[in-house]
Amino acid sequence: MTKPRTKAPIVPTGTVPVEPPPPAAVIADTLPADTVALLVGLPGSGRMATLCEWAAAVAHGDDWEGRPTQRRKVLYLDLSKEPRDIANMIEAMAGKETPADWLRVLPARIGLRDGLGHLLTDLIAANGYGLILVDALADIDRQSTGLDHPIYADRAAALAARLFDVTAPGGSVVLAHTCDARGAIVGAPLGDGVDVTLRLTRGGGRTFVRPVGPARSGRRRPPPPAPPRPDQTVFEVYGDLGFWGPDGQWVSSTVDPNMRVRR
Repeated sequence: MTKPRTKAPIVPTGTVPVEPPPPAAVIADTLPADTVALLVGLPGSGRMATLCEWAAAVAHGDDWEGRPTQRRKVLYLDLSKEPRDIANMIEAMAGKETPADWLRVLPARIGLRDGLGHLLTDLIAANGYGLILVDALADIDRQSTGLDHPIYADRAAALAARLFDVTAPGGSVVLAHTCDARGAIVGAPLGDGVDVTLRLTRGGGRTFVRPVGPARSGRRRPPPPAPPRPDQTVFEVYGDLGFWGPDGQWVSSTVDPNMRVRR
């Protein structure tokens, strides 16, 4: 009796580009990765409590309402409350001390006209925050324009984009706002400034968060600058001449004190 022949495995001769898997949701079935989300709820619906619960769960990698989270560094910006009070509330919900390098609460000294400022953007980028929570969004710039003014929506959307650009890959930004009884956003909607709008409700001692639109994920981040070619040389006045070495390091060689290379 002869054994049946089996085909030899086919070994590819070249490399086939494979798309990397999408990052896991920050909070499963609730907050996708690479997303700017707008969380809306009625006054008194527990918006701040929900944000503190999210901060506690994500900073520790614990479940939230039975839903797994990805552990990420959390930055909480509040426009109306003391940072120490918020930090105490987050730790009380976590039931344990939260390491300072996983959670930071700052007073949100943000102006929509002036933007974030280099200090805050550098802080976010350098520390690799993967979840940024901004509470009391309606308190930003409301005195100068009013929530229904189109300029307010444009500035708030631009703020969300700048926050997202400096979060860690796979991270998300959550802006908290107020809605009316029908679920409509109070004030000007942020349009393309957000990828998903989440409606917050409470009932039976539980918190329910459901998307009410729009729903768009996979926000594109600005591509990193392309490295210069090894043979690329650009001259400017007042400096040195140089070239790129084989190890990718810049080698400077003075030829003329009135010339230099832009790196």
